[in-house]
Amino acid sequence: MLMLQMIRIRGMMIGFVVLALGAGCGSPPSTPGSQVCDSNSDKDVQANLAALSPQDRAAATQQKTCPVTGNPLGSMGTPFKTNVGGRDVFLCCDGCSDAVHTEPEKYLKKLPQPVNDQKPTPDK
Repeated sequence: MLMLQMIRIRGMMIGFVVLALGAGCGSPPSTPGSQVCDSNSDKDVQANLAALSPQDRAAATQQKTCPVTGNPLGSMGTPFKTNVGGRDVFLCCDGCSDAVHTEPEKYLKKLPQPVNDQKPTPDK
């Protein structure tokens, strides 16, 4: 009987560990910048950004951070690109995609204005 209880407790402990480890990535955290799964070193960030096409790398470098988590783009692997309201947006991971598509206005206002959307300065 005691052995059976020990086995049940062990199984529950393993289940909690699996849940705790699985909760790290895949869903945006409630506190911006509180979730970084991969190494956040500049070398790793640059390597992850280098995996993008030159055009996407330039856009991600201009954007700098994920609008959902506030994490630097490239800090959780190669940035995830999605289109929101006709605009390409880079996210730290695909786990942030649902949030940005559910509340696009909330997250789009956090982004810098794209270079191609800036109004030309009138000639004097």
